[in-house]
Amino acid sequence: MKTIHVNWYGPFTLDEVDEAAEQVSKEERRDKSSLHGYGLYAWTGRKIGQHTAVGAGLHYIGITEDRYTNRFSDENHKYRKLVRSEKKIWLGKIQGQEVVTRSDLEAAESIFVSYLHPSLNATKLNLPKFSCTVISKFCKKDMEPYQRIPSIISIIPELVIWDGKNIRDNRTRIREYTP
Repeated sequence: MKTIHVNWYGPFTLDEVDEAAEQVSKEERRDKSSLHGYGLYAWTGRKIGQHTAVGAGLHYIGITEDRYTNRFSDENHKYRKLVRSEKKIWLGKIQGQEVVTRSDLEAAESIFVSYLHPSLNATKLNLPKFSCTVISKFCKKDMEPYQRIPSIISIIPELVIWDGKNIRDNRTRIREYTP
């Protein structure tokens, strides 16, 4: 079973993303996984037209092989469906691997999207063909670990296990996967 470790940093505003990505890359240069700029990202906030009483939530998880800001320059990106003043982004970096591949990014993304069903994700709904565990760690903008994970991002479990048939998290919710 493959294990993927993801460090999530945030929350950031869109304006802070480029600066934050540079800082994360400089801090992680010892870890070759960050040299290619591969990463995950998670958008939180409130959807345009969504009543304020519903509150903010996790709406999109994606990956990029480029700089984060280059990925978000797309005029059709789904994050644009979130209320501007409320949207925040979390940057996810795979840790502890000599080389991070697109397959690693896609496996983590597919597991999160299939398990959490973010409202703006319409693709990556199929789990990887191989068994995989994803371990998440949540850090502040200054890269210090959170003592208590902020509620807006706490929907992402610290541990998700896909055994090829069932998917479960550290909260022990087990369910058979049906596409």
